[in-house]
Amino acid sequence: MSSHADAIVAGEADESQHPHLLFLWCEQNGFPISLKVAEQFLAKAKARAIQSSDSDIFKHGGDPLDVSGVRWLWEGMVMPGLNLWFSLPKIGKSSLIVHALAAWADGATEFLGRSFAGPCPPIVLIGTDQGQSDWAEIFGTNKIPWWIKSMISAEDQFCLDDAGLALIDREAARLRGAIFVFDSYNSLTAPLGLDENKADVATPLRRLLTILSSHGCTGVVLHHANKGGGTSTSRIRGSSAIAAVPSWYVELSSHRGREQRIFCEGTGRGKPRSMLIQRDETAPFWSLVSEGDEAAQGDAREEMIVSLTDRQMEAYGHIEARSQLGFAVTAAEIASTISCTPPKAHQVITALKRKGLIVRGADLPPGLGGGRPSTSWWITECAPQTDNAHARAGGMSEEGEFGGKTSEASSTLQSSSCFSPSSFLPPNSPPERTPREAGVKTSDEPFPFVPPAPVELLQPDGSWQNGWIVHSDTSRWEVVVEKLGSPLVKRRGLRPSLDVRPCPSTPPESPSAPPEPPSRPWRPGDPGEPPF
Repeated sequence: MSSHADAIVAGEADESQHPHLLFLWCEQNGFPISLKVAEQFLAKAKARAIQSSDSDIFKHGGDPLDVSGVRWLWEGMVMPGLNLWFSLPKIGKSSLIVHALAAWADGATEFLGRSFAGPCPPIVLIGTDQGQSDWAEIFGTNKIPWWIKSMISAEDQFCLDDAGLALIDREAARLRGAIFVFDSYNSLTAPLGLDENKADVATPLRRLLTILSSHGCTGVVLHHANKGGGTSTSRIRGSSAIAAVPSWYVELSSHRGREQRIFCEGTGRGKPRSMLIQRDETAPFWSLVSEGDEAAQGDAREEMIVSLTDRQMEAYGHIEARSQLGFAVTAAEIASTISCTPPKAHQVITALKRKGLIVRGADLPPGLGGGRPSTSWWITECAPQTDNAHARAGGMSEEGEFGGKTSEASSTLQSSSCFSPSSFLPPNSPPERTPREAGVKTSDEPFPFVPPAPVELLQPDGSWQNGWIVHSDTSRWEVVVEKLGSPLVKRRGLRPSLDVRPCPSTPPESPSAPPEPPSRPWRPGDPGEPPF
């Protein structure tokens, strides 16, 4: 039996068939054995074959290593050797690789912000997962593109058996250095009858790697993912032995349930890379949304926002809307917006600040009636920036207005960027403007916001809302209004002619002189002559 095991190892190239051949030979000769015993005999036969070999395959200390090859063919997506792209069905793997290679063949130096290495090599498409009509839809034409040197589709009934691998070997020898795209691994191995949950299913992939490497070719194998969780490689469909073969894996998944946005995450023998891309129905069909770090930060921020309480969400939504219009928000305005007491508004602001969702701007000056300066707040993305010295002059500090330390994210922002004392103005506005230029009425002009003049408020969408009147707490620097018919509903901290304006249909009237008292009949003792 040992001699027959030696013969099988020497004569049969497909290692997955070795145990079955030895098992059948033993059964035919009247001494049946289990597959486990057959594997043990075959392991000893392989060891004897290595010992009898005269060639020295070892490298020794001081021997040079071949590092002449490029690290990436398509940065972060395709590495020389064998690459495995996997995802749930119909994500867009086939479309993405075809459009990337088409751009490379047309002379592009990068695609989706990732560079190509030199000119495009020959392309071979083994697309047994789709028929010719489906490929024509992806190509956008009824002909095979000129840059595809060889192609196989589902109608050709091709698989990775001995004959199929021999055909790949012949084509790789003819087109040395080519890129072979295999779509998909399941369709190429299903006719072999292999159990995808056992290690044997990875044998065609290992043989494919050996063939391509011997001719300096690169393989991109498209595969399906399972619906389970865990690490990236554990989500590859089938046996974990598949994950041990490729040098680089790229997982494609829909981003936060949005089918048109695809998150690409690459891992393997190299630094992990990721990016967020979008699939479009028209040319150029694929576009870059953001790099992986930005996408991850955006995901973390969205998760943070989703976790807010109702009151925090309402306050954050108001600060976001105002910040996008270029206006900072004060604590008094938050208290009025979310209908709570000032201490509760302070708690909400502190919570948003610690989560890194808002940052503190410069203090706004008090009104003519006196009082303390008001602290302004912005969402992180819209906060205006200037130099550190200017910000220190504006009163920035480690402590917030309401006590307690700032969040780590806010502290980082405060140490790296600062805010102008004129932060109530829109971003990119001129930093120095006179009150008249800023739209604030000066003392030599009639002040239009005289109680109870009707006014309009600026809304987040840029429209103006009427139904408000000026409150008696109004100063030249801060307009306070109350809702017409609901005096308990007030809005404070409004900037004259920026957040609030007089109603155009009813211009404010100047205060009239007090009426004269009515006349009475003449009485004796009054000066002058009687009227009769």
